[in-house]
Amino acid sequence: MKQLLTIALLISTMTISSCDKRVKHSSENPLITEWNTPYGIPPFDEIRDEHYAPALKYAMAQHLAEIDAIATNTDEPTFDNVMLAYDRSGELLSRVSLTFEMICAAEKNDYLTEVEEEMMPQLAAHYDQILMNDALFAKIKVLHDKRRALGLD
Repeated sequence: MKQLLTIALLISTMTISSCDKRVKHSSENPLITEWNTPYGIPPFDEIRDEHYAPALKYAMAQHLAEIDAIATNTDEPTFDNVMLAYDRSGELLSRVSLTFEMICAAEKNDYLTEVEEEMMPQLAAHYDQILMNDALFAKIKVLHDKRRALGLD
């Protein structure tokens, strides 16, 4: 399973590196940079349609790296280093995909439809890969099995 995850991360990295060079780097893609906007809303005036696919691919790779860090952590599983880390993972992906979904609902065009058709199966496979991560869920099972001793409310 670890080899499969490593291969998936390698493929994700290669996919990201082959993206359109104009929007590859986070400094050039407003979807994957810090948003200095009122109330943290997306900087819609800076986002172009061609930003979405590279941002989604970048965010998926980052999310898998965060999940891999949890799954391969050699420390004893604790609520903080497993469940809280899992809960915090994928923040960028959530932000980018929510923005993409909002734009598709409000202003979909032919290009965004193509991006949606390309990315939706990749997003589904991405989440399946996480849900089927044996190492991650072995850690979750350890915590579940000792949940009464953890002092959680």
